Amino acid sequence: MKSLRSFLPAAGVFALALLIRIIYNVTVGKHYIVEFDAGYYYNLAVGMIKYHCFCSVANTPVINRAPLWPYIMYILFSVLGTTQDIYARLFLSVLGSGTCVIVYLFARDIFGRRIALITGVIAAVYTGLFINDGWLYSESVYTFFLTAFAYSLYRFQRNAQRSSSNETLASSRIRLQTIARYSWPLIAGISLALSTFTRPNGLLLLAVVFVWAVIVVWKKMIPQQIALRGVVIITAVVVILIAPWTWRNYTITHKIIPIAMGSGMVLTGAYNNSILQGHDTAMWVPPNEVQPPAPNADSYSYSIHWILGHLQNMPFLLSMHFLHTWVPYTPEPGFPFIEFPNQISSIIVYDLIWIMTPIVILMALLGLIFTWKHQKDRLLITYLVLAAIVVQNIVFYGSSRFRSPIEPLLVLLTGGAIWWFTSKGPGTLRSRKRSSFP
Repeated sequence: MKSLRSFLPAAGVFALALLIRIIYNVTVGKHYIVEFDAGYYYNLAVGMIKYHCFCSVANTPVINRAPLWPYIMYILFSVLGTTQDIYARLFLSVLGSGTCVIVYLFARDIFGRRIALITGVIAAVYTGLFINDGWLYSESVYTFFLTAFAYSLYRFQRNAQRSSSNETLASSRIRLQTIARYSWPLIAGISLALSTFTRPNGLLLLAVVFVWAVIVVWKKMIPQQIALRGVVIITAVVVILIAPWTWRNYTITHKIIPIAMGSGMVLTGAYNNSILQGHDTAMWVPPNEVQPPAPNADSYSYSIHWILGHLQNMPFLLSMHFLHTWVPYTPEPGFPFIEFPNQISSIIVYDLIWIMTPIVILMALLGLIFTWKHQKDRLLITYLVLAAIVVQNIVFYGSSRFRSPIEPLLVLLTGGAIWWFTSKGPGTLRSRKRSSFP
């Protein structure tokens, strides 16, 4: 009975999140049109059914898209015997609800059950999380696995700290703890690999693992040997899982492409004369619209040449990329509430974006500041993942879409701010007041 009661809050968060997402999909997304990148992913899934290869046209293998999200849709459509997009969006709703549960578990481990429940409810109703669950882009999938990666690495760190501080346990119990300890880097490695299969830049998260290991060893948070084993496990799992797909790409192109091509195209659209003009200054434009024209849409050399010739513009561009990361909504085609802006439900969601997002970002900033002294060890991986995603956004281009992977962590830090304001433990506002007035 006690274990059941401990499970109920997480189940409640999941149920609330799923209800919100279903309502969103059957109201705002009732007449959703699959287009733009969503259409590309969808056509790949349908193409796999028709042509039995990762392609949208027969005998033309695709190498410029990460495969996980199209494969998920392919499996879903094959099992259900239909290619109606609503089922893919409902799957994203379940996955997005799972992200909210991870946020709850994260907050419970750090801030306690009461704050965790509040944080989980915020995650469930927050527009920054649920709008992607009615949009057949890969954002929801990537966000789920990135959040799972961060939480798994945190649990590995926590378990390692606990076991290293108590070395008097019986040997059998130590063995069980060892198995449990190293299951978390295994999960972290799988989550990181699946993130990479969703977005190729997920592979950059390996740098986060290495930086994390250096810090926890340097600060003597966990023993060097344990940290090294964790890094080896995570790296090995990632390499083993992505190696077959890398080999598949090599057999097609005779080039080493771990997951997919396309980052050159992103840079081409982010660094050109066109992005210095217009009301969406510094926002990405399709490579076929760039000025001067790019000889190759996926050309790194074009971007590097342009950057070197416009060094005087780079501080402005990079600062705009940073600022755009925190704008509640930047123009993104294909969202249901953008496709059908006159629906009452679309108007409500759009207004909520501009109300809720600034509040969450502000509270997350306060949480970052207020928890630094007493919770920075526990929130280390949160800080590192936040920094990694923000840096990527600055280098490529900032937008509300590319902020989505860190929305769960912003909600977690929002819970940290609530913890500081309302709890009584060490490091909170109330503890400071008690020490000031004995």
